[in-house]
Amino acid sequence: MLRDGTVFALRGGAMQPLQPAIFYAGRWQAPAPQALPASFPQSALVTPGSVTFPSRDGPLSHGQLFVPRNAGTANRHPAVLFFHGVQFFKATALYFDEHLASGATARAQ
Repeated sequence: MLRDGTVFALRGGAMQPLQPAIFYAGRWQAPAPQALPASFPQSALVTPGSVTFPSRDGPLSHGQLFVPRNAGTANRHPAVLFFHGVQFFKATALYFDEHLASGATARAQ
């Protein structure tokens, strides 16, 4: 942040990829709108759903599930698991080995 209150950041969301942004004079501005190539498949982005699964010691773990548009539920789809934080990884790695290898799935909310 500059002395005049200007903030430099990366802004994005589920339907908008991260892009440089400047907050100045009470509003966000895009300093490089051309940074996102025209070929970027923005229309393919989806808003994630919430999922929960039980941890080995009882509490529910929460996550986000990104499902392709029109994927349906009749078929299984590949998944990518991202662990945030070492403690989370230690606590859930064995769970995933046992639970998901058995063919079980997380529950979408």
